[in-house]
Amino acid sequence: FYSSHSVNSFLTGLVRIKDFNNLDLSKNSNLNSISIITTWNIECGIAEYSKYIANEFIDLNYEVNIFCSTETIENSDDKIKYNTEKTFEQGSPLDISKINFTSKVIWIQHHFAFFPLDNSLSTQIETIKKDNKDFYITLHTTKPLLYMVEDIREEARLCLNQMDRIFVHTIDDLNNLKRVGLIHNVV
Repeated sequence: FYSSHSVNSFLTGLVRIKDFNNLDLSKNSNLNSISIITTWNIECGIAEYSKYIANEFIDLNYEVNIFCSTETIENSDDKIKYNTEKTFEQGSPLDISKINFTSKVIWIQHHFAFFPLDNSLSTQIETIKKDNKDFYITLHTTKPLLYMVEDIREEARLCLNQMDRIFVHTIDDLNNLKRVGLIHNVV
């Protein structure tokens, strides 16, 4: 299983992302934008986490598109700065099939209370990736995967396999993903 040495590969990944910013993006406008699917502007740790990430990208001159839950409290400053759009209801399956993603990178901030990682989402991601889009996901918890009924866990695993990268917070999270068969795209 993973150990503290896994931190080195995570840090290397962050350095590569930072180096990516040095590219000349003027000919590829979709490379200097990012779409984030997240809770937003509500009392929620993940919403706050997402705002910090969004601000970092804005500081790097990225266009940030926030596709947020219907629970989001409207803020006119946010609309101007982040291009916010309410697109999902917490506790219901996520439907991204009708979203017009203009950025190459789509980053999902996930908690199992937000929406399931199911076959429908997996199929939608597979379809959108055909348009040369990259999907990243941050799993803010992984333990529920260990206790799911086998067929639901398999749907989640297949959905997570669609991701170009899975970000987690702890070594325990890395090990939990390894237990359910996810290794190749996890940092």
